[in-house]
Amino acid sequence: MNQGEEIPLLVLKVLKTLYDTENPLFEKVSTDNGLVKLISSNPGSKFYFHILEQRVNNGHTQILIEYSPQSKSSNTSRKIWLKCDHDSINSHLSLWVDLLQGFKKYDFLSDNILDQRAKEIESYFNIADEDFDLPLSLNDIPNLNRYLLDFEGSIDHSRNPKISTICDDLIAESEQVRENLSTTTKGKLAKKLSKLFAKSSKLGTTFFLKTMQHFHATITSESTKWLINGSDDLFGFLN
Repeated sequence: MNQGEEIPLLVLKVLKTLYDTENPLFEKVSTDNGLVKLISSNPGSKFYFHILEQRVNNGHTQILIEYSPQSKSSNTSRKIWLKCDHDSINSHLSLWVDLLQGFKKYDFLSDNILDQRAKEIESYFNIADEDFDLPLSLNDIPNLNRYLLDFEGSIDHSRNPKISTICDDLIAESEQVRENLSTTTKGKLAKKLSKLFAKSSKLGTTFFLKTMQHFHATITSESTKWLINGSDDLFGFLN
């Protein structure tokens, strides 16, 4: 059966509006235990907005949502049944987005050097404009999945007590990128990889350069060459 046909049309219409909502503060990810899930686009963030399920209660269609943070004073999650309509969902979604915006505004603890490094790396990607919002092809996904698995293995191999927390964070971020290869776009992937590579510099210059060299070799020899739009000079600083 078509998965959409298992959900009432009233619910689908509301979910479609939410799914089509675009905002640089969050992104849509695949979910095995819910209907729609949004997560903060800030790397390493655990903030999310999740529509879990729907039901009919006393003749009224409802949806169960869960989101974190729940307020300015608490980063814990909140779970609540709502009437299934746009206004009910948007009141909570708007609150959640405002909280994400607040965290972005007051994120004075973030590493500005890594942010600048990520922007620099992203500038080396050369995705054609017409490809930017396209999904990855079926050939792209296994190639990038293999690369990221190797990347995670390299992190584990480099682990020591002093950098164990950094290693855990990097692996978690890489796993998140891998899990969403089938739903992300080419443009968003370039941005995610740039942030991931920048953060890998925390493991030292040698690890960072090896990471970039391995990625360069992978991209120039696989079907994912669209990331550099036909150019073999992905990262000029490696030459």
